[in-house]
Amino acid sequence: MAIENGHVCCPDCKTWINVGKVGLQNYYKRHKNSAQCAVNRKKKKIEDTVQKTKQNALKFFRPKPPAIPPTVKTPAPVYPYASSSINPPSTFAPSLGGKFLKGQSPTQAPVGCPIGIDLLRKLRLRVEALPPDVGTADENHPLAAFSGNPEGCVGKDEDAWEMFDGPLNTLLQKPQEELRSLVRVGEKGLIGLCRLLEYLVMRQNVSGALLEGKVGHLIQAIDEV
Repeated sequence: MAIENGHVCCPDCKTWINVGKVGLQNYYKRHKNSAQCAVNRKKKKIEDTVQKTKQNALKFFRPKPPAIPPTVKTPAPVYPYASSSINPPSTFAPSLGGKFLKGQSPTQAPVGCPIGIDLLRKLRLRVEALPPDVGTADENHPLAAFSGNPEGCVGKDEDAWEMFDGPLNTLLQKPQEELRSLVRVGEKGLIGLCRLLEYLVMRQNVSGALLEGKVGHLIQAIDEV
């Protein structure tokens, strides 16, 4: 290890250690295999995970190209004659996640895997019930990168699960202690992750069975906060 201005970089925790005039002997005596080195290693691991999560998320939430207005106007739909008491057929599509998870009308049944819909309903209810004192996520929070609109992040010929399985593992397959640090309110907190998961189940037909383990651990972390 090279000494620079009286400091050496610990190869284990990647922290610069002040060794003074004594040199490497000070490093081996006071820092090597110490409790502080273990704390630094844990902190560095969390920081690396956060950075990896942000990088993975940014791959999928790319800025969308500006919409090009159509040159041909779509003609208004023509409905058969009916009495004024009967409404024309509706082309309503439920907005992503929000409506049916809060209790949609029986005529607007959610589309997607029933297991996934039930799982995400439980998650959203918990997220929306979180008190403000758990903390508000800012732009540096690991979930901030997932706060964008997920619509369009999966291309026509792309497999949604192949794209997001890895990033979701990085984000959610952690010890409960680390998962609890994700529990934050605000647009850059858990609600953004809810929207993404609802998009995957409702728009990309991802099976709820694939999400059970990941989301189950997150729900447990929320319940423990």
